[in-house]
Amino acid sequence: MKRKFILLALPLLLLAACEKYTTTVYVNTDAQCCGVSDPMNNIPWLKDLGDKAQNSVNSGESYFEMSYLLFANDTTGDNMIVHVNQIPYRVTWVKVYDCDGNIVIGSGHYSLEAIKDDINTKEAPDPCDSCYRFFETHTFVDTLATYEYNILN
Repeated sequence: MKRKFILLALPLLLLAACEKYTTTVYVNTDAQCCGVSDPMNNIPWLKDLGDKAQNSVNSGESYFEMSYLLFANDTTGDNMIVHVNQIPYRVTWVKVYDCDGNIVIGSGHYSLEAIKDDINTKEAPDPCDSCYRFFETHTFVDTLATYEYNILN
């Protein structure tokens, strides 16, 4: 009886020991944003957002990809931070912040692939009508940080 139990339990233990998720954290410490070096660590409100993202990765609370992207106004050169939070197969939220942490554009729902494509084409992703002028008048500069928690199949 013990032998049967061990033989049945062994595959379950092996499966339980396997990693069921992956995490990826990238913080660009060489970035310059809003007149500050390493903005994800040196701009307090942005550091708070990054810390919350890091805690989400560590806790494994959901399957997501979160990015902080730096854009510059084509006319003034002013920096803006685009926060993209994607929960795959569900929804993507985007917020645009100024250097003081004020939300300039609220949340739009669309795919992260659309954002990446629109960085190059300068078109607003649907259905973010309020983003249209932003993407038309701002240029992608750099990735400040990405945080990912992916469940393996």
